[in-house]
Amino acid sequence: MKKQDYFNILLGLLLSGTFLLSCSNNDLEDKTISGTRILKVNICESFEGGSDEKTLARSEESDTIFQDYNNGLKIEAVIKRDEITDTRAVSSSVGVGVKVLAIVINDKTNEVYRIHQLTVNGTSQLECEVPDYDVRVVFYSYNSTTTMPTTSLVQGDLASTTARDNYEEGDRDVMWATTGVIKSTDKNLGQIKFKHLHARIKMVFGYSSGNLRSFKTSLESNGIRQHSIVRIISGTMVPGTQASSIDFKNSIPGGSGITELPSEYYLTVPAGIESSCKLSVTQINESQLKDHFITFNKKFEPSGSYTIHFTVTKNDFIWGWTGDFTQWDAQAYYRQGTSPQPGGMDYYRQGMDLAQFLCKYCPSAEDVRLMLGSGVYWDTYHGPEWHYFEWTYTTGLWVKKKGKWGTEKTERVAPLPEATPTVRLSGDYIFLPASGIISPLYGNGVDLPGYAGYYWTNTPYNDDEAYNLFFDHTNARLDHRSREMGFTLWTFWE
Repeated sequence: MKKQDYFNILLGLLLSGTFLLSCSNNDLEDKTISGTRILKVNICESFEGGSDEKTLARSEESDTIFQDYNNGLKIEAVIKRDEITDTRAVSSSVGVGVKVLAIVINDKTNEVYRIHQLTVNGTSQLECEVPDYDVRVVFYSYNSTTTMPTTSLVQGDLASTTARDNYEEGDRDVMWATTGVIKSTDKNLGQIKFKHLHARIKMVFGYSSGNLRSFKTSLESNGIRQHSIVRIISGTMVPGTQASSIDFKNSIPGGSGITELPSEYYLTVPAGIESSCKLSVTQINESQLKDHFITFNKKFEPSGSYTIHFTVTKNDFIWGWTGDFTQWDAQAYYRQGTSPQPGGMDYYRQGMDLAQFLCKYCPSAEDVRLMLGSGVYWDTYHGPEWHYFEWTYTTGLWVKKKGKWGTEKTERVAPLPEATPTVRLSGDYIFLPASGIISPLYGNGVDLPGYAGYYWTNTPYNDDEAYNLFFDHTNARLDHRSREMGFTLWTFWE
């Protein structure tokens, strides 16, 4: 007897409680072959969301979080369960060649009759050999054309066994379905109900400047786990104990940007309990960001599909200013009260090549010459507010946006003109706070906040010094100072 050990099915990626519908009432054919029969099922490519999922999507309130930063950035995040029209129930389908494990169970003895390795064929059909008595069939898949699920279950095992669980990684799209009891006289398999045991999350990143080319963010939470334990026959999933994280990212080629950029969906194991989450933005275009995050509580559910709408609004006045200090091109920030030591991550980098670490995206010395040559203005009382600890300042330097620079170069502007309302409101300038300096000369504490600004470039001057922008109320100039000084970082994003 030639046994046909394949069971072809076109599945849909569904959310909790959703199911695939058979296309007709004649999808199950009975072919007796020496005490066995071949169940043949045609599966619709259309999907219908279950009522439970519709209720969840509509009733679950979105979580909205806001956060302001002293460098002019504002973050808004909206975390919500996808509406039915955006879920896997209607937006995805299982393609030809997807591997499926089929476990046939004798309904009378509750024992495993046989385990088949099946593949979706080109006609979107599935076939499975079963005996001529009452059976149930459990289907298990990773929605993959290359990876067939494995199991330690063997022929003769009781379906109720608790010793054959699967260990599944969080990035697997684990799907499960069962037929219920198929009578020996049945001619119609009826509905096959599929569900996803893991969850998926994506991010839609918005940027108010309209010039978004790339982003990187990360989600850390005990509410998502690295792996799960799955009991295949019952379709139960127990989250593992190790917390997980997701790195969302995307980029587009070319120089022009857009206002919104989505990531792909990332699979994860939902813990099913409300947990604290930390969502950090680490890069926008070429700008590296540190300590820009929001926290919130969220319960991620099995089979859930979620979208995080993450919007960054940038104050064009305080632009690209981090509010942190660093020795020249160190790998970690210079904290006041500390004394960076050679070999430490917060110690300055040596060598004469351009910056590679924290100062990598700072303007060059040549950029500063062009910027100064394009006109700069000091502001004492009417600049945008910026904060250092409990103090509020308005002092700083107005400089033209990079796209507004001319070709004239200079290394010093003195005397420094005072900003006018025309300059402040023109939209052509950005504002650099007079954020001060951290120096061993001042006991490694912040000195001169509100009085002077010291900003690193990415350009070394000699073996011991690097170029920087300096300004106070009297002048602005391209300077060079010892690399051990703690200066401010900056960048021109547009």
